[in-house]
Amino acid sequence: MKLTQLEYFCVAARYHNITKAAKELFVTQPSISNAIKALEEEFGVNLFFRNNNKLTLTPEGELFYKSAEGLLAHADSVEMEFHELRKKITPIRIGIPPMLGTIYLPELYLSLKENFPEVDFRLFEFGSIKACDLVLEEKLDIAIVNAEQPAIDKCNSRIIDTEDLYFCVAPDHPLAEQKTILLTMLANEPLILFNTDSVQVMTLTRQFKAVGVTPRVILNTSQITTLINMVKSGHVGTFLYRSIVEAHPDIVGIPVMPSIEQRIGVIWKKGKYQNTTAEKVIKYLFHFYIFPPKKLAELFIVSYLFLLLFPGSGLIFDSEFFRIEGWIFAFFLLFFVIFKKCDGFWCEKCNRNDVCPCHQAIADIAHRPYCIRIYNGSHE
Repeated sequence: MKLTQLEYFCVAARYHNITKAAKELFVTQPSISNAIKALEEEFGVNLFFRNNNKLTLTPEGELFYKSAEGLLAHADSVEMEFHELRKKITPIRIGIPPMLGTIYLPELYLSLKENFPEVDFRLFEFGSIKACDLVLEEKLDIAIVNAEQPAIDKCNSRIIDTEDLYFCVAPDHPLAEQKTILLTMLANEPLILFNTDSVQVMTLTRQFKAVGVTPRVILNTSQITTLINMVKSGHVGTFLYRSIVEAHPDIVGIPVMPSIEQRIGVIWKKGKYQNTTAEKVIKYLFHFYIFPPKKLAELFIVSYLFLLLFPGSGLIFDSEFFRIEGWIFAFFLLFFVIFKKCDGFWCEKCNRNDVCPCHQAIADIAHRPYCIRIYNGSHE
C-alpha cells in the first residue's frame, strides 16, 4: 500500500467517477483504476460498487475510506511539521578571514541567500588558523580559509580558488612604476602586514628568509582598512591578493617574481555528521567558485560569438573525419587564452633554466626568488 494509491482511491470516492478523479489529479484514468485494483487485491475486498461510470463505496470501502483519509491527513501533518523543523535547524556557521571576506563575502552571502532562502547563515570573521581551530572544535560548521597551512590536513577540504599576492603601493611611491618586484628589492622598504599569526604573513616570512632579507615591518594589523589606508599615504607598501588590488584602482599592485600563489579552500570537520543542507552548501561553494557566474558568462559570450562567426559547420578541416564544430573550437580557444602553458623558470641568479614547480620542486630553494616564470617560451 502506498500513499499515492490511497490518494487516488479517496479522490475517486469523493467524485464517484474515475474520469473526474483523473482530471483532478492530473493523471491518466488507468493510473486511478490500477491503484484501486491494487488496493482491492492487497486487502481481498471490493472497495466500490461499479455501475457504468459511477462508483459507490461498499461497506468495506466506507471503512477503508475513513482510515485512508486519516492516514493522508496524518502524512500531511508530518510533512508540515518537518518543513517547520527544517526552518528551526541550527544555523550554518561559516568562518572567513578578513582579507578573504573582502573578496568573497558580499557576493557569497547574496548567492547563498538566493539559493538557500530557508537557511539561517551566520558569518564570522576569523583568521585562517583560528577558523581552522574552530572547525575542529565544532564552533564553526564550514570555513573558507587560506589553505597554505599545516592544520588544513586535519580537516576535510576542497580547494576552490587560487590568489597571487601582489606588492601594493600608492601611485606616487618610488616603486610604483616597476613591472615586477623581487623580494630582494624590498630590503629597506617600510612594510605594513597583517598580524604575525596570519597564514599570508607566515608565507611571506618564509619567502623573505629564503632570499636572506629581513623585512622592515613597521606595523602588523588585523584590519584591512587600516592596511589599505596606510598604503594610500604613499610611504609604505604591503601585500594583497590580486582580487583586492583590482577592486582598489587608487593603489598600484605589482606582481611579485616568482609569484606567491595562495590556495583558497573550503574546510569542514572530518567525521562530523553534516545534515543534508550543510552538505548541499559545501557542494555549492565548491561549484560556485570553480565555475563562478562571471567566468561562465565570459565562456558563454566568447562561445556565442564564435557560433555567430562559424555557425555549426566545419571550421578548419573540411573532411568529415576532422570536422570540428564551432562550439568545441570556441571552448578550446577560450581554454588556451585563460590558462597559459608554463614552460618553466629562468633563474636570474645563475642564468639558467630551471624546472617548472608545477611538476617538480626547484632543487635550490634559495634561487627561487630570482626565478622568473616562463609562459609559452617568453618571460612574463
